[in-house]
Amino acid sequence: MCTENMHISPLSVLVNLQVFIMSLIPPKRLFHVPTMSTVMYVDVADDVKKKGHAAVSHVWGNQQMYSADGLGINSGVDWEIPLSNPSKIGMLVNAMNYYEKEYCWFDVLCMPQDKQDEINLEIPLMGDYYKGANITFVLSDLNYVISDEYMKWYDMIEDICISSRKITHDEHKWIMSHELPILDFSKDVWFTRVWTLQETLLSRKIIFACPNKCYFNMTNLLKRVADMETIGSSYKLCLFSGSFLYLIDLAETVNGTRTLGDLRSLLLLSNQRKCTKELDRFYGILGILGYKNFVVDYTLDEYSLANRIIRYCCSIGDLSWIPIGGKTYPGFVQPLFLLSYVGDEWKEDLPGICNVNFSEESLFIDVAKYGTIIRSKEIIPDDAGAYANAFGILTEWELDDMDVVDAVAQYRENTDASRNMTRSILGSRYRHESINEGAEIAADSYIRNLWDRGIRDIESAIEHANTLHTVYNVMDRNMLKSRDEFMLCTVAEAVSDMEQHRIPLIVSGKADVGDEIAFIKMSDKYGRILGIVMSGNNRKGVFLYKRINIRDELYKSHEFMLSVRIKSVPRLTILLSSIRLFVILFFLIYTLYSRYHS
Repeated sequence: MCTENMHISPLSVLVNLQVFIMSLIPPKRLFHVPTMSTVMYVDVADDVKKKGHAAVSHVWGNQQMYSADGLGINSGVDWEIPLSNPSKIGMLVNAMNYYEKEYCWFDVLCMPQDKQDEINLEIPLMGDYYKGANITFVLSDLNYVISDEYMKWYDMIEDICISSRKITHDEHKWIMSHELPILDFSKDVWFTRVWTLQETLLSRKIIFACPNKCYFNMTNLLKRVADMETIGSSYKLCLFSGSFLYLIDLAETVNGTRTLGDLRSLLLLSNQRKCTKELDRFYGILGILGYKNFVVDYTLDEYSLANRIIRYCCSIGDLSWIPIGGKTYPGFVQPLFLLSYVGDEWKEDLPGICNVNFSEESLFIDVAKYGTIIRSKEIIPDDAGAYANAFGILTEWELDDMDVVDAVAQYRENTDASRNMTRSILGSRYRHESINEGAEIAADSYIRNLWDRGIRDIESAIEHANTLHTVYNVMDRNMLKSRDEFMLCTVAEAVSDMEQHRIPLIVSGKADVGDEIAFIKMSDKYGRILGIVMSGNNRKGVFLYKRINIRDELYKSHEFMLSVRIKSVPRLTILLSSIRLFVILFFLIYTLYSRYHS
């Protein structure tokens, strides 16, 4: 949007900024670099309001404990300081002096590391600390060098965007000639951690501070990476090599092309990152969610935390966790740290219309029962042929072709390959049945319109959150016996109780013959409604469906089991089982060897 002719009063901008800052909760303590001391905010508030403060982002890594005296801290820190590298203090001081800053918030210097209760109180407020900071310094463990080629790329992209021009032949040739990245972040663990996601998204200005005293503006870099979409995303791979996925992910989020307004969206991102404590997959995004009143408690297990999370979300009107599916456990609330999901940006049709309530062990929600499952077949979600398999099963059941296309196309944005696959499968059916050319063209046009409208397909829906790194993470945590315990998708056919209409479904989760299907008054950003597969008080799966009209009086409150505990497998048990298996194999091989040589 062009802003050159928009008349905005500088005074109004200043007032709005002041209102924004005043609504933020300041840190309880700040580190004052000139005196190398940690001070209470209330004692320096007036000075900080004039000069502002910085914030620090870093990776904890393998820490060692250091005394304040040993690190040159003069006062205000009476606890041992955990650091992966003691040189971080010097790096921070250099960066603060270079950018002429006096005050900063650095977690290990500003939160008493020997008082977990006090830390727990500050964790929900950390988002405000980063929002309120004028600048955030990333204390990198790696040395980066801003080369002439990097500056050439930066200026080139800026000029292309400002001039609204296309990339020239020479510029294209220069980009494609790169064998080495102009900046390589592929070995930087900062991009892979849960806590740094929040710090990146909430910071106004991010500066990487390197051990070699190189400083570069990561916020501007992410802006330029996002701008590269205007000239072609393939160029990113040439210029940034293996780190381009990190950059694209952050660039889309920071620059607003990806919406992060709900719990599900953020949990999806945090599940793709690493953390020392599993509960931090949620605690590490509290600041983005704005859950300042959520009580942090590291003594909880994931089961108990999930129940607390969804109760809190419901109290503020966020029901985005309901469409989480995958391998469905008997309870309505699924494991929030092992999520698979359908749809995007779910909201109630009207605030409070789903009528969600809780008891000790139950969840109540209004549903409209619509039909019954009469046939089902499970498929493997991560199978490369899952898309064609689902389509093939539904067409073999001789369901209406257009209904099948609708069912499959309800899911995520389609790739050209799967789009062509759908057209090919459906086209071959028309040719096989000797339908005239006009009907085939009409079908082809119908499918093309589905994709042009941005309607989603099965392939990404069942694979998007079930990528291999997520699966291996699940297995490594020893929470589930196998990947099949988590990843499950079911192709099903239902019959509508209202219209006796045969309905093809792609269910994230499980669906068995005799199960009921019902709808909830929720829709996603594409206007699709949310369906659930249920058996008694168990929710077994979720699916997307095109919007249909259901009379309000058909929605009735239904009681579901709230959630079930996933029994974790102790690491010692797994170790002993492995040793036992090794011993058995050893004796088996020894016995065979002895018999052979005797």
